Amino acid sequence: MIKFTNEDLFAVWSNVSYFLNQNDLRNLALVSKQLSNEVALPNLWKKIHITKNPVIRKDQFYLDCGTSYISGYRAAIKSGDQNDIFLYDRLERLISANKLYFYHIKEVIIDEGIFSNITDGIPLIEKLLSQLVELPDIQKISVHDHKIYARYHDDIQRIPSLKYLEMLNLKCLPEMTDMKQLTDLKITFSSEMLKTKFIFSDKFTNTLTNRVKRLNISIIDSHISLLDILLLLNERVSFQNTTSLKFDFVHPYQDEENIPSEQIFDLCNQLFQLSKIQKLEMNFCCQLGHCECMEEFLELLAPNMTSLRCISLGESLYQNKGDNLLAEKFDSAIGKFLLNLPDYTSQIKELCIRHDPPLNGLGNDTVEGNYYRRRRFYEEILPELRSIEKLIVPRMLQSISLYEIIVCDLLWNGCTCSHCKKYLQLFDEYLMNHQYYSQNTGSYEDVIPPVMFGYVGDILSQRNRDGLDWDLDAFKVNPVEVFWNFHGYEQVHHFSNYECIFNENLFEPLSVCVSHFFNGYMDHLVGFLPNMKLAMLSNFYYTVSETPQYPFNEKMRRYKCIYD
Repeated sequence: MIKFTNEDLFAVWSNVSYFLNQNDLRNLALVSKQLSNEVALPNLWKKIHITKNPVIRKDQFYLDCGTSYISGYRAAIKSGDQNDIFLYDRLERLISANKLYFYHIKEVIIDEGIFSNITDGIPLIEKLLSQLVELPDIQKISVHDHKIYARYHDDIQRIPSLKYLEMLNLKCLPEMTDMKQLTDLKITFSSEMLKTKFIFSDKFTNTLTNRVKRLNISIIDSHISLLDILLLLNERVSFQNTTSLKFDFVHPYQDEENIPSEQIFDLCNQLFQLSKIQKLEMNFCCQLGHCECMEEFLELLAPNMTSLRCISLGESLYQNKGDNLLAEKFDSAIGKFLLNLPDYTSQIKELCIRHDPPLNGLGNDTVEGNYYRRRRFYEEILPELRSIEKLIVPRMLQSISLYEIIVCDLLWNGCTCSHCKKYLQLFDEYLMNHQYYSQNTGSYEDVIPPVMFGYVGDILSQRNRDGLDWDLDAFKVNPVEVFWNFHGYEQVHHFSNYECIFNENLFEPLSVCVSHFFNGYMDHLVGFLPNMKLAMLSNFYYTVSETPQYPFNEKMRRYKCIYD
């Protein structure tokens, strides 16, 4: 019989702990003092994520492992005050915990808008941050609320142990010269920031050049051009060892006479070693509908991306959201980019495509024929990218909601399982008894399938909107519980003589119906992409096997959804 030493057992538990969520780790801490001190407590405190809503717990995935979540009330129907009470209590317990536990903390993430009553909530966050900035070994403090973060910006920058830093200005504090572990940098540009000058020491500039592996250049003012930012950065810094890059490609109205594609490419070539980039996220926002800047830039960029493995391409429309012509233009641009990569058949492992459809699912020229033309386009492109292992389409539902015939098919000719037969007819009743305010007509209109599913898609996207900085990190962040009460948005309301039964409790059943409808898309995707292992479509997560092994509705499939 094999005998294990204590060291062997604790080595096993240390590895097992990566697959335990915070509830499992808490139970493990009760087993023995040694397991508690050496395995459970360090992992419980290592990474803390503060969210408004509790995370979704599913046995089918391990997204909730490796992080301890501090969140509000776990219930579909709840008031803002109820959620705040639970969140206040949990934050106060965290703040008053044994300070020896705080030394285990390496990473803290605080989402934006976690309180309904910010007057009472913000002091708790500030009290927590005051304690965190004193920790000698903390590696990351990420506060998604810029107003709160700005108050502690300088204090956080003084922490020498940081591996992640977000900068709201171009000023280098004396303490920042000792950031020897910094590898992950986010620079958030505002109008005021462009007016300032660099105050970087040579030592910190050297750190940026040689140590930063992951860089996020974020633009929060829509009239700031990427060209201006690159010109500013090239004055003082370069990022020659960056392998993960994210930026917003913004071409504002005031630059109408200037098509900056070639100049932006040249500046990128100076600022980065493009041949080293392995992970790339680009979000395009051209405010001139007729402009070809995105297409021209991508055409120049593609041949240089020899090391690229993970790519995310996003669209941010300034106006005319839902215009089929613009959607097809974006499709064409990213398709050409992907097929112009040096080794497109084997180099791409992860692909994310994010469109920017309108909130209510109503667009222009969204007839059936245009849907099928766009679909055929991707049916031709995706099989060429057969090395893809992970596919992410964050706004899949909103994108297909533009085409009324498709979401009508979802509602009236969808899945035939017992669940869908039971619930889909209820949502037909919902449509017949609810209206929304149409800004186009200036009057109340009946809710139709594109409108309803546009709203549903937006709610689903909120499940990881606050906690996700990079789209390509979708499989590293656990989604949170967000439900829709089937009212609100654009003044959605039911008729006065109708006794409405629709609330948050019916949102999850509708989500299951949507996931079953997506099975039709997954049937094609697993055929197009033979190496795919994971997929995420509108926050529906799928695991994919090499052979059919998952039963559903009397059929065997290669994929399984977390809602199955």
